[in-house]
Amino acid sequence: MSVCELNAIHEELRSRRENPPGSLQEARIGFDQLCKRFSAPPDCSSTASTLGGVPVRTVACVESRRSLLYVHGGGFMVGSAEGFEGIAGTLAAGT
Repeated sequence: MSVCELNAIHEELRSRRENPPGSLQEARIGFDQLCKRFSAPPDCSSTASTLGGVPVRTVACVESRRSLLYVHGGGFMVGSAEGFEGIAGTLAAGT
């Protein structure tokens, strides 16, 4: 991530402090949009499924030799498997 991209994200977070979302749904959408800016490495693939009725993503990278279970935070209020796909992909690429 470039310094320019990082500065844009910092600015967006600062503006959300000054103009907070009007509802929890708006906060969820905004948080997911922010998380989706971090894309998985190009050699990763992602498959959507459910586990115990909960939406999950299986992210696999070509060169990975190990498995990692990544459970994103969010306090059961914000965040989604889809939103955290990029972060999970980056972690998968490092395994």
